[in-house]
Amino acid sequence: MADSIKEAIVNRLGELYPGYTVYDEDIPGEYEKPSFLINVKSQSLTNLLQGKLKNQLTFDISYYGNTAETIKKDCFAAGQALLAGFDLINGYRIKNKKAETIDNVLHFTFDIQYTVRKEETFIKMQKQEMNTNL
Repeated sequence: MADSIKEAIVNRLGELYPGYTVYDEDIPGEYEKPSFLINVKSQSLTNLLQGKLKNQLTFDISYYGNTAETIKKDCFAAGQALLAGFDLINGYRIKNKKAETIDNVLHFTFDIQYTVRKEETFIKMQKQEMNTNL
């Protein structure tokens, strides 16, 4: 599930910033600028009623700008575009959006929640017939 969400994020970044390089989970030593790096920052799992599980993934999209002179303005503009451009991803609502610049790198973080049905690993009770003839 996380892979399909990541793919949808890459597609949305391609719509907002065509031609920019998008890296997944690791950035190489010689990376292109401007570029984005997508990381799953954290994940949590909660049991719900009726055999359902609520999953929450927290993503961190890092933006590496290419202009050293105006990097703060570039990061601010990218943060504004990401905050406005990310509302729904593949039908999943984006929650807790936040953009902040740390060491001249923009970090855009957000949460996605989804629910799945737990696979049944037990055998259900068999139907019993009772003989009531006396």
